[in-house]
Amino acid sequence: MPATKRVHLWSGRSVWQARRLPPLPSRPLTRDLVADVLIVGAGISGAMVADALSDAGLSVVIVDRRDPVTGSSAASTALLQYEIDTPLCQLIKQTGQDRAQRIWRRSRVSLDALRARVRHLGIDADCIERDSLYLQGNVLDADGLLSFADFRVNERAFQLMEQVSGRAGRKEATGKVLIQTIQPSHPVLQLVKDHDYKKLYTEEIEKRKQFFYPPFSRLIHVTFKHKIKEVVEKASHFFADGLKTKYGQWLVGPAEPVINRIRNQHLMELLIKLPRDTKMIANCKKDMLEQVALLHQHKSFKSVTVVNNVDVV
Repeated sequence: MPATKRVHLWSGRSVWQARRLPPLPSRPLTRDLVADVLIVGAGISGAMVADALSDAGLSVVIVDRRDPVTGSSAASTALLQYEIDTPLCQLIKQTGQDRAQRIWRRSRVSLDALRARVRHLGIDADCIERDSLYLQGNVLDADGLLSFADFRVNERAFQLMEQVSGRAGRKEATGKVLIQTIQPSHPVLQLVKDHDYKKLYTEEIEKRKQFFYPPFSRLIHVTFKHKIKEVVEKASHFFADGLKTKYGQWLVGPAEPVINRIRNQHLMELLIKLPRDTKMIANCKKDMLEQVALLHQHKSFKSVTVVNNVDVV
């Protein structure tokens, strides 16, 4: 059974129209009404203006030729971002640095205000907050994106380059994207050039299957931290040795990560790739907790920090 419901995206109906949503109270206008403010349009913008005005003590009437939130608002992606269509570097040239920065800050503040308002009204919007990356400029360092030591590096590089290039040319001018690289024949860059996400998926899913990475396995990522490098190295090997009897074939490492020191703490990492077996995963978690307890009973490893992440993404 698939984890998500299949939706035909080319039906001419948005995902919101395809869902069964609670009805919004409305009625035909059959008589004259008196109000402080009349708002034409019962979409997202009209609702937000009406909320602000009514909260200020004004009487408000909203009219629309169709049912509420069934016009252009029904096509909303429900993705809220503080970035505006004009890149900051271009806006600075048009309006000056101070004004451009003020415009962007107001956009960010408005997003925070909307979040606070939703919470104040007790609306369960099922909102999930995600950090975003803003690149100021118009040159992408593709080699930097493709150099991370991670099994998802091709997917993430493709995704970021596609996302950033998608912001070019949103208005009248045709967009132009520059990708800076010393390896122009890299397969991922060719796929970005062709916008061929289907081929990327086909190639990546085959590699994931071959090397037993998700979605064909479950990952547990263990990070060890200590201010003394020799201590954290010995602690990570002590921990891994305790798991080898049961899970030796699934262990990768321990080894130093690419960034091996953060805030005066030396790091070591251990990766456990397990079959998608619920019972085995539960047993492994239990064994790991016991191993952490044994580690901290050791006099030399009492102050070693152990961080476990299951299905890290």
